[in-house]
Amino acid sequence: MNKGSLFICYFILIISSVCYAQDNDRVFTRRLVWSTDEHVWRYAVEVDKAANGIFGSLLRDYTSTSNLLINITAGEYRFRIIPHDILDRPGEETQWMYFDVRLPVANLGIHASEETAQIQDINISDISSAVQSSHARQIDIPVISDAAGWKIHVDGGDQTVKAGTTAEYQITRELIQGQERNVLTMTVNLAKGNTWRDGLFSTNNIDIKRQLLTASGVRFKVLGDGKSGWEFRLATYEAITDFCWHRTLINTRNNQVVQFDIPYSRLRQPAWGKQVQFNKNDILYLEIARLAEGDNSNTGSSTIKIFDFEIY
Repeated sequence: MNKGSLFICYFILIISSVCYAQDNDRVFTRRLVWSTDEHVWRYAVEVDKAANGIFGSLLRDYTSTSNLLINITAGEYRFRIIPHDILDRPGEETQWMYFDVRLPVANLGIHASEETAQIQDINISDISSAVQSSHARQIDIPVISDAAGWKIHVDGGDQTVKAGTTAEYQITRELIQGQERNVLTMTVNLAKGNTWRDGLFSTNNIDIKRQLLTASGVRFKVLGDGKSGWEFRLATYEAITDFCWHRTLINTRNNQVVQFDIPYSRLRQPAWGKQVQFNKNDILYLEIARLAEGDNSNTGSSTIKIFDFEIY
């Protein structure tokens, strides 16, 4: 072989390698699509790419929508969705959806620029099947039970005592109106001061939250001491910027049982906060609180007993 022929061979080899590299670097857009589920807050999307027949992690991302655009090169891929509930807890992942991206074939009349510009959808099966078994395992935890996981907060903190304000609760079996019941007893002693003080009790149990998300209201009975300042509240994502939760008053009568029926439509925000529309799909948790403001009108100790709590 003469030098001219050798040069031509090297030239052809270099050009072929450049073209191959350019093809492998070509980027294609694919839209991963799945159906939504009302119990899901956001979706984790996992995308793997195969190399030498073995899949390895390529992308991990989150979205609150039911699709995700990705830019990828030619190859074999798979993806799956992991739904996260409103506590951002992961549910069961979907099965892997396999797909591949191939370089355009010249003899089919597809130009590279046209193929690259197209957005093709890759659809996965309905993700409700992925969260269905998780929902099936859930049970209706009673609001008045140790399983509800009630927490105490005083003056915006996680403590039970702050600057003289105290809060405590207990769950017991008591005889009320001739019938033994589960009773949630809450006591708040609000200290005097020139700013707001509160003692509140909250539960963000996931099963109770699930019940709230699919309901239209709550009802319960209260045996109280007639003192003011008690409120029922529902916390939502929309109001989280200033904690101006939707609420209604719990006005009791001294040593008398009062029944409360609270449809969500009755809940209102106080005027001091950012006003947002109540959306039950954004419920975070429920609260029962006692509040005192600068006028000291609700200071001192008050106790209420809540029972027959129903989410409907």
